[in-house]
Amino acid sequence: MLLPAPLARVWFRPLTHLSVVVSIPERYQSLHPDARGGLQGGIASRRLKPLMKKSLLIALGMPFFFTSAAFAGSCEHKVDPSSIQVNWTAFKTMQKVAVKGSFTELSVIGELESGSLESLLGQLEAEIDIKDESLIRTGNPGRDLTIFQHFFSHLKKKPLIKGEILKPSGNGREGTFGLKLTLNRNSKEIPFRYTLSESGVFEAHGSMDVLDFALEGALKDLNRTCEVLHRGPDGVSKTWSEVELKLVARIGKTCTP
Repeated sequence: MLLPAPLARVWFRPLTHLSVVVSIPERYQSLHPDARGGLQGGIASRRLKPLMKKSLLIALGMPFFFTSAAFAGSCEHKVDPSSIQVNWTAFKTMQKVAVKGSFTELSVIGELESGSLESLLGQLEAEIDIKDESLIRTGNPGRDLTIFQHFFSHLKKKPLIKGEILKPSGNGREGTFGLKLTLNRNSKEIPFRYTLSESGVFEAHGSMDVLDFALEGALKDLNRTCEVLHRGPDGVSKTWSEVELKLVARIGKTCTP
């Protein structure tokens, strides 16, 4: 049975699990009867044999069918909202040196339980509102402030980031979905691939380009401010527009016989 959870709002410090727009704490068969060998005799008897055999097979099979249906197990998948994380990796220098970070606060909207992993994913949305540098976590407070002042300050409309999972497809252990990402008044569906481990760890990976969201000015401002820090051995300063995204969460599965 689905338990309604129209709005689950979660705050975390810092970030580690799921997907979309989230944040985290630092630690986590047609029967085919054989008509041959029928009753000997006229046409009527030859037609009767397959019919009798089919009826007998159906009669014998019905108890098994209804027994299986009555006793087939069901499962519930439930996401732990406190485990949800949205992690990102940006890149600097021509050598593409990684700069990893996450967001420390997000709101999750949607039911947190469902019978299948895919249906659970399809009902989740999240929002991230970056009000100040404390909501950005890169491990360097000075860099957090720079990213806020020279990139996120260019974004328009609140919340700044919104994510919605679309068309999830898979087998309960791995699959794909589209993440409709809305940022700076622009939306784009980003393809993701996901896995769910035996221990319940959900991970999804995708990649975005900030230029798809009309953020050329923000990228230039950030690169200008970090010109020296983003200069590689070749003397070229570069801030890449590509950003890798990783969504993480703990999803429990409970089945009844």
